[in-house]
Amino acid sequence: MSNDLYEKRREQMFPRLTKAQVARLEPYGHHRATTAGEILMEPGEHEAKMFVVLSGSLVVEIPGTEEINLQPLGAGDFAGEMSTLRGVPGFAFIHVKEAGEVLVIRDSELRLIVQTDAEISVIFMRGQVVAKRSAFLSLSISNCLRVSISARS
Repeated sequence: MSNDLYEKRREQMFPRLTKAQVARLEPYGHHRATTAGEILMEPGEHEAKMFVVLSGSLVVEIPGTEEINLQPLGAGDFAGEMSTLRGVPGFAFIHVKEAGEVLVIRDSELRLIVQTDAEISVIFMRGQVVAKRSAFLSLSISNCLRVSISARS
């Protein structure tokens, strides 16, 4: 992804949560220390997890694509596979670039958040589903997504 395109879409793809929003998420998750290079999620995993970065940084990678130059996700950013809410496996790697701490929210708690907190639900859905999908399509990996969607339907 060109840096220009990334900068234009960064806020849409990876909206940053405010401190107040992160505080609202605290009861739904648990804190977890991370180490540089650690893989938090791999393609094919069925257990949904949302990672809210409290400190350090994460990187999201899509297998089978050219190297995509995404800036690391820092404090207030989040990453995860919303597709796993439908019971289908995710397709991205999430790994730790810089050691720190994340708030881990499991799929059952993520469902509660989506059902009960309209503001955060919209942020998660927009950031995880709509904007990322359109950005990935613009990166010429639409065939990967199309096959993935067809296989899951």
